[in-house]
Amino acid sequence: METGQRLKQEGEISAEELEELSALLLDWASGWIRRSSENSDIVYGSYER
Repeated sequence: METGQRLKQEGEISAEELEELSALLLDWASGWIRRSSENSDIVYGSYER
């Protein structure tokens, strides 16, 4: 128990926490990429004219 608290204080992350974080990041990044690609389609469409 004490070692776990010490690891947390040093800012180290357990494997389970890392997997959760990377899954959240992937969800966020894919959503952001999808939104930005939709926006860029509009922008590039207006440049082509």
